[in-house]
Amino acid sequence: MVTPAQGVYEIIRTRDQKKIITGACLRIEKDSTNEPLRKAKYNLSDFVHGGETGKYLVINSSKVGRPGLGLRFGLLPGKDYVVIDGGIMNRGNSALQVKEVSIFTNGQLHGGKNLSPGFRMLDGNGGGEDTRVTEKPVLDCRNNFLLTWGKPERTVR
Repeated sequence: MVTPAQGVYEIIRTRDQKKIITGACLRIEKDSTNEPLRKAKYNLSDFVHGGETGKYLVINSSKVGRPGLGLRFGLLPGKDYVVIDGGIMNRGNSALQVKEVSIFTNGQLHGGKNLSPGFRMLDGNGGGEDTRVTEKPVLDCRNNFLLTWGKPERTVR
């Protein structure tokens, strides 16, 4: 669910109406989708992920005199995950330097639920640098991560 007037989004699992992500917005540098005077446009497009075809909900957010912001939610039939990515569209005459991108700004993941049991996080920078699995909710990663919950006694290889 996307609330255009507020520039925020929620992800709700349809089979049980459970809120997975609430109150989140895309932020790139100082621009965010929940800024006053931003306008959003939406469309659907096909995409392929892992050899399967799904649909992207594409949201483009614009504001006069500022870069455009884009957010895509990829949904695959029968899958219990969402592919999410965010981007920026330079509409000015000079180059932009992007140092910070957050697709979950102000968001809450599984609000009110104790996520400690079985929590695991793959934290790594890619490009040949160390990648590790951790149980601590501290993120050192600069460009990729994976969160998962499993049985604590299970070894992940």
